[in-house]
Amino acid sequence: MALTSAQLEILHALIKLYNTRGKGIKSSELAHHLGRHEVSVRRLLSVMKGLGLVQSRVGPGGGYLPTLKALELVKSPPIPVDTGSLRLVREGVRTDITAIEIDLLDVSGTTGYRAIIRAAGDFSEVKVGDYIRVGPTAFGRLVVEGKILKIDRENGEILIDVATMFSIPKLRVGDVMSRNLITIDPDKTVKEAAEILYKHDIRALPVVKDGEIAGLMLSKDVLHLLAKGKGEEKVGDVVRKEYFTVLEEDDIVEAISKMTKHKTGRLIVTDRRGKPIGIVTRTDLLSRFGEAFQQSD
Repeated sequence: MALTSAQLEILHALIKLYNTRGKGIKSSELAHHLGRHEVSVRRLLSVMKGLGLVQSRVGPGGGYLPTLKALELVKSPPIPVDTGSLRLVREGVRTDITAIEIDLLDVSGTTGYRAIIRAAGDFSEVKVGDYIRVGPTAFGRLVVEGKILKIDRENGEILIDVATMFSIPKLRVGDVMSRNLITIDPDKTVKEAAEILYKHDIRALPVVKDGEIAGLMLSKDVLHLLAKGKGEEKVGDVVRKEYFTVLEEDDIVEAISKMTKHKTGRLIVTDRRGKPIGIVTRTDLLSRFGEAFQQSD
């Protein structure tokens, strides 16, 4: 059964209010809760009654009630989110909108899954049609991605058409990182850095001197320097000083969070003393996720 976004919104609100109050819900109460016109709410309720999703009762405790059929359509409880820590990501860029709760709408039919994201912040950062991502949540480590179908700024809700939904496996960074850490001394030349990158087919070289990290040399930086005729420059003089690290014992969620926040595809892995012992890339994480999904099939 495929429902419109308006029908889904009213049905979801009806179930939520009914579960809270344990009695029939008036159309006026639904309209107030949703910020809609009561006439349009009653009209939609009438349609859903004909579909067997809603029943009505008269009397003191009367009102509209969801049927078992409706409860089957909307059966996923809200997923709580760590308030203040989880930002919506729009088209790959973090926003200042903070997710509070995710309601998954499990709807059979061609429309597939939809979700209501309850959030706080400046909703002007997003618009209908944007592709957004939320997650991983603290509970269930769930990541939800999809296109925005509707934005209710007054109630702080965003309805999305879910394109991708997955749970991040509980692993340490040490379980997914590459321990074959290839580094370069800052006294080596840019030309030598290029040779190492090519030989090992890698895109980044941590610059290390006496066990201490001095920076990170990316393949694109090396190509840029070679194009400028600076192949004999010392790596230590031209190295990228900005780099990001993660501990071997950290949860991979911490690695994902840092990659997203700093817009980087790799992190240098260190021990508690700050000594580099490996590197973890976005590809490493995605590859391991695939293994986890295969194991759960």
